[in-house]
Amino acid sequence: MLNNILLIGTGAVFGAVLRHYVSIFFAPLTIFGFSWGILACNIIGSFLVGLFIELSVIIIDISLEMRFLIVTGFLSSFTTFSTFAMETVLMLNKAQYIMAFTYVFVSVVLSIIALYIGLNIIKVFL
Repeated sequence: MLNNILLIGTGAVFGAVLRHYVSIFFAPLTIFGFSWGILACNIIGSFLVGLFIELSVIIIDISLEMRFLIVTGFLSSFTTFSTFAMETVLMLNKAQYIMAFTYVFVSVVLSIIALYIGLNIIKVFL
């Protein structure tokens, strides 16, 4: 139990740090006026979760501990719904309703598509 907590925590630290730097990297990009860094993290993270899960099922026997480290820790910390929700509420508080709706729609739809592609891309190459 303690081992799993340490694995999740270790992965989460690195995922949060990477999310921070991806957000900084994309900060100058202001198309449509919302945070492309968090959007990129959510889409990339969703793709990687799908990819990793499918790899672990079809190709590689990955231990539960590695899943805790990579999916539950690293990737779940790299993608962040709380920051996404906060940014959406900030837009709503500024009465930027169309921008908020667009951000939610694009984030959810592209993240679902990215996860789907991640799950199925492995099958293409097998």
